[in-house]
Amino acid sequence: MISLNAEIIKINDLQGTAIFLRDDVEYGWLEILGATELECNEIIYGNFQKLGGTTIKTETGENVDVFIHDFCSLEVATEMVFG
Repeated sequence: MISLNAEIIKINDLQGTAIFLRDDVEYGWLEILGATELECNEIIYGNFQKLGGTTIKTETGENVDVFIHDFCSLEVATEMVFG
């Protein structure tokens, strides 16, 4: 089953990384590759089942290129994004 949405939980603007929570209650972290900014609590849409590069959509319909690095616990994601 493809996870179609996730919520942005925390963002590190300096590194261009973010923690997300998938709709199946699994956390992960990603790198934002484009200039589009994501917001905390924003719902994003895309394939959140595979690691690697992908394009997601924001609530406003903007496409954002990201690289999904890992699916993990909130603690591990926080260490990787803010460590």
